[in-house]
Amino acid sequence: MAERIAAALARASERFATHPSERPTIAALCRSAGVSRNTLYRFYPEALATIRQWRARSPESATEHARIRHLRAELTRANLLVQHLSALLDHYARAYQEAQDLLSRRERELAELRRSRGSLPTALRRAGLT
Repeated sequence: MAERIAAALARASERFATHPSERPTIAALCRSAGVSRNTLYRFYPEALATIRQWRARSPESATEHARIRHLRAELTRANLLVQHLSALLDHYARAYQEAQDLLSRRERELAELRRSRGSLPTALRRAGLT
């Protein structure tokens, strides 16, 4: 069993050296050796540390981590902008509703004025304003 695990580690190390863009995983190592995780950790308890070392040695690792940090910062900024935009839309929606309410009220007042005094142009003519 230990030999199979050692051979799988050697193959994984070789593959990672020739294909650094592929990220080694415990699951892939277990598949390659044909063993379960428990068996891998029983015969090779430092397997996870080895995988982490391989990943850390990857030239893309530092760049990838920097890119992830940059993307997280961008996501945070985007979320903040969405919050501001949402607040702005809420503000304009309230202002629009208030304008609509005011317009409806003014139209009702004008209709009431017309009913009580006749049409507005007639009232203006009577007052000598036209």
